[in-house]
Amino acid sequence: MNKLMTFYRFSILALWIVLGSSISAYSYGSGITGQTQSGCTCHGGSNSATTLSIQGVSGTSITMTPGENRSFTVIVAHSTQPYAGVDISIKNSGGSNVGTLSAGSGLQLTGGELTHSAKKAITSGQAAFTFTWTAPSSTGDYLLRAAGNAVNNNGNDQGDIWNFLSTVTITVATPSIVVTVPNGGETICRNSQTNIAWTPTLISGNVKIEYTTDGNTYTQIASVPATPSSYTWSIPAGQTISSTYKIRVSDASNASISDISDANFTISSAPIITTQPKPDTVCPGSPITLSVVTDNPTGYSYQWRKAGNNIPGATSTSYTIASAQLTDGTSYDVVVTGCSALTSSAVTLIINSPPAITSQPNDTNVCPGSLAK
Repeated sequence: MNKLMTFYRFSILALWIVLGSSISAYSYGSGITGQTQSGCTCHGGSNSATTLSIQGVSGTSITMTPGENRSFTVIVAHSTQPYAGVDISIKNSGGSNVGTLSAGSGLQLTGGELTHSAKKAITSGQAAFTFTWTAPSSTGDYLLRAAGNAVNNNGNDQGDIWNFLSTVTITVATPSIVVTVPNGGETICRNSQTNIAWTPTLISGNVKIEYTTDGNTYTQIASVPATPSSYTWSIPAGQTISSTYKIRVSDASNASISDISDANFTISSAPIITTQPKPDTVCPGSPITLSVVTDNPTGYSYQWRKAGNNIPGATSTSYTIASAQLTDGTSYDVVVTGCSALTSSAVTLIINSPPAITSQPNDTNVCPGSLAK
């Protein structure tokens, strides 16, 4: 009985080994998933002699629109090995499969990943695995990974060489344009050049560049390719001076895809003072107004100064002292700012001191015909 039991157990063990070996060989020969991050630990070792790349993709990032369907080809390359296999996945940052993978020739979909349905011959040093992916409707960054193995077909894993594909980030986003420069607060001189820049996402063809001063009427500046995403605007010498400019950049073939400067910017000119402030003399308690005249009174900003120090609130073309005091007697000027700053001539305000009797007349007695002192 003991011999029978021993034979039975040995037979079961042998059958398990045989079945296990055949199942293992079948699984690996017909592809295996779950290897895109851990690597093909079922085969040989990792070595740079095997390389993986994606045909037609340069760099490690691409952009797609929600629901877009795109074809990819992963190349497994080795100079001497005869066959190759691959495992391909596209997952979110949490490790879940996203989108819809569709297997091309020589691939099969298993557990949300793609793997080879049978070992594929390496021809001229390469084996190509083509598939398609339909992006999800939700936007975000998704990770395309692959692990590939070049095998010598000796029936075991000895001499097989695998490697990883450099992870490709697929950004799923809607087409958009974002104006980055000018985006508000800038002061630009007319008769000069300024840079207009934007960030395009999934925009092909041209973009239209326009300006507005009221948010309703737009004037076209240029129509240029979406990339490179900048344009040098030569501002005419006669461009209207205003502090309410904004730039709009839109897809030339789809005006609904556009963006406008977040806030106003100013187009101005170098100020010219046509009439300088004038010095004056007043009595204490009297009002006094200092003024300046420029070539564009409403196009510039003004800051009056007293003895070189800014006067709070004195920011118009004139400065009035309602009741001059002796302490107001000093120098004044005004800084006029357009696309550059210009300081007026300094003028002196003189406050006359009121008369004061320092010695009163005295009574005196004199004789007739004498001089009174």
